[in-house]
Amino acid sequence: MSAGDDWYEPQADVEPGQPLAGIGTRLVAFILNIVTLLGPFLVAVTAVDEDAPSGSTRDALLGLVAFGWLFVIAVLNIVLLAQRGQSLGKIVVGIRIVRTDGTPADVVHVVLLRAVANLGLSLVPVYWFVDSLFILRADRRCIHDLLADTKVVVA
Repeated sequence: MSAGDDWYEPQADVEPGQPLAGIGTRLVAFILNIVTLLGPFLVAVTAVDEDAPSGSTRDALLGLVAFGWLFVIAVLNIVLLAQRGQSLGKIVVGIRIVRTDGTPADVVHVVLLRAVANLGLSLVPVYWFVDSLFILRADRRCIHDLLADTKVVVA
């Protein structure tokens, strides 16, 4: 996906060589992250045999594998975000997180501030909706981007 394949061209000033990631591209990266993280977990959960006796070995193994997958993918994404400014989904679609001045985002900005903003503010019932609407701004920065002083650009 390229920077110009989305609804509109960015209106905000961007660093030369760093076009902003498009809305559709960011959405696809988000969906890929969710599927990668939760897909196998949901498959394992739905594979639980309702007719099996409580505490069956098969169900316990499915649960162990599901939580193991969840843990491994979460840790992998955190490491990738800290080192490259990219999650698995962002790597696939070719975008990355940088500081607003174009420099690489460090672990504090890309993981801690963005994660704290998203996890903490998610307790507010309409946060995800409002956060999603912020991407329609000219600079395409959501609330978590504003709080972490980051932007998402084409890699």
